[in-house]
Amino acid sequence: MKLFKYLVAIGLLLICGGCVSMEQLTLPATQEKEYRFASYILHPPWNPDWRLNAVDKSIQAVSFIHAKHYTSIYFNIQPIFEDVSEKKNEEEIIAYFQDKMLKDYKLSPDIVLTEQSIQRKNVMILPKEAHSGEGRENNNHRCEFKVLTIDYTIEKNDYQLIVYYWINEPRDIAYTFYIFKNMKHFKDPAWHDQLIKDFEQIVSDIEFKEPESQKMMSMRVDYAVDNFNELVDKRYLKEKVEEIKSRYNLVIQETKRWIELKPDNYRGYFILGEMALFNDRFEKFGEGFHKKEALDYFHKSLAIRQYYKPVYVNMAEMYKAAGDSKEALANYEMAIKISPNDDDLCYKVGQILEGQNKRGEAIAYYRKAIRHWGSGVTTRDQLKTKIKEWEKSGVKEDKESPANKN
Repeated sequence: MKLFKYLVAIGLLLICGGCVSMEQLTLPATQEKEYRFASYILHPPWNPDWRLNAVDKSIQAVSFIHAKHYTSIYFNIQPIFEDVSEKKNEEEIIAYFQDKMLKDYKLSPDIVLTEQSIQRKNVMILPKEAHSGEGRENNNHRCEFKVLTIDYTIEKNDYQLIVYYWINEPRDIAYTFYIFKNMKHFKDPAWHDQLIKDFEQIVSDIEFKEPESQKMMSMRVDYAVDNFNELVDKRYLKEKVEEIKSRYNLVIQETKRWIELKPDNYRGYFILGEMALFNDRFEKFGEGFHKKEALDYFHKSLAIRQYYKPVYVNMAEMYKAAGDSKEALANYEMAIKISPNDDDLCYKVGQILEGQNKRGEAIAYYRKAIRHWGSGVTTRDQLKTKIKEWEKSGVKEDKESPANKN
């Protein structure tokens, strides 16, 4: 889940905060006058000690980290799907999101968390008066937030997470705002009160918006896909099959609704094609996966946007898994034409060519992967060593390889 990974990333920054100055890692939060998303506009903390940590438009999220107090604040929204909106009232919807978040935290064996570690309360936050200035509108929302405070321990270090929840009036969005503190570095107790005060002032100044339907559907699909991917790769697949099936069906449902709203939706067709690559046991490229259905959706996507790299990558991986190296190479090479400096794609083509004993061609792709190296299955030094060994045995790079033309 993106949200959980996002919080973990923030946590790692806080744990390692003493190693490198936050000023060296991040930019001031005030570098932007405001952070605009489809569902809200946020005005950053005025204090320059607050640094921008990350912005993710797809999940409408922004986070800031304090340079001195090893504390972060995080703002995002979560869509309310049908299984959530069927809850009888706002209290039940809030309970759903709280339980889901706590479940995600308890998945980690490193976290010591008990019911005694959890506190709940309500906080009323009134909107600030409208600011003067171009583009500012009166923010007339009066929000009663449900606040969840969690104290927990990881590897003998104490942390505190405070989460503010608010449900919008149409009940299709849950606003979730976080404060995350490493208590080991929290030397000044008086600063806690100031932190809460400043945080709630930021929240009171948020301009809540009713997002456009297409942007809302795009976000809902992103969340549904992330929710599915989070669970489908787990080793305990059999024990989670019903939950995975539910999340899979949610992706299909939300994506088809998105396509109905936007018929020329190349990304929507791509997502449906990617879902078809799973078999009934939710194994990607597993025996009996829906190959024809996947290709139909992929071709619909390409008919709308001819040069959409993710389609070619997935088709290449599909053919590679099926042992069809010819089609796999053709699709990988199309993806490389779209993104010539993609080291991972060049490395994968090199692997296929190496498997076909076409080492001269493989060297060309491996060398291109090395030139644009970002990450990979193996290390760059290992790849260099392999090339040297081949050349010592008389293998020469194929200078006519497509790798040298793209």
